[in-house]
Amino acid sequence: VKYLLECGYEHIKVCAGRDNGVDHLRYVGAQRAMQECAAEGQKLQFVALGMNYEKRKASYDWLVQRRLPGTALFFLSDMYALEAIRFCADKKVAVPQQIGVAGYDDISYAQYSTPRLTTIKQDVQKKAQKAVEILLKWIEGKSHGKTTVAAQWRFFYRGFPLAGCQNSSTCGLFLCISNAVDLHGTECSGLCCSCCLHLLEVIGQ
Repeated sequence: VKYLLECGYEHIKVCAGRDNGVDHLRYVGAQRAMQECAAEGQKLQFVALGMNYEKRKASYDWLVQRRLPGTALFFLSDMYALEAIRFCADKKVAVPQQIGVAGYDDISYAQYSTPRLTTIKQDVQKKAQKAVEILLKWIEGKSHGKTTVAAQWRFFYRGFPLAGCQNSSTCGLFLCISNAVDLHGTECSGLCCSCCLHLLEVIGQ
C-alpha cells in the first residue's frame, strides 16, 4: 500500500473474498500504511468480492464501472488479481493505463499474465515451520499465551508503469526488499521509486 501511495494512486481498493481471517489482518496493515503515508485526497476502501466466481465477476464489473482516475485494485490473492486482469481485458479496460492491479502471494502464474502481476511473496514453508515450533513448545509447556512472529516477505515489481510515478524508467528494477528494510538496514519510507533509485546507487558503487 505504501508503494501504491508513493506511485500516486489516489483511490486504493483492497479486495478480498471477505473481511475475515488473514485477509482482515492484511487489511489492518493497509489501514496502518494509510495512516502513516497517505497524502490529502488519497483514500482506502475494502471491497468484499464474494466467495464464488459469479459474485466476484459482479464485483469486478462494479469496480470497473465505478472507477475514478488514479484507482488501484490491491487483491489479497493473486488468483483474484488474475481474474480481474482477464475481466478488464474482456471489457477493453487497459491495465495499468486505466486501472492499476496488484496481488498477494506470488503464485507461479503471476509472472505469465499480461501485464505481469506485481505482487508480494511470503516464505510459506518457514511460516509453517515456525508454527509447528510454537505448537510443540505449547504442548511441552514451555510457552504460554500469544506469540507474535514477524514474517519475512519479498516484493516483486514486474515492470509496468504506475499512475503518477515520476521515475518510471527506474521502476522496472526488480525489488527484493525484506520487511521494509533497505540495503543499508535503515527503515524505508516506502517501496517505490525512491527505493529503486537507492538500489541503483548501491549497484553503481
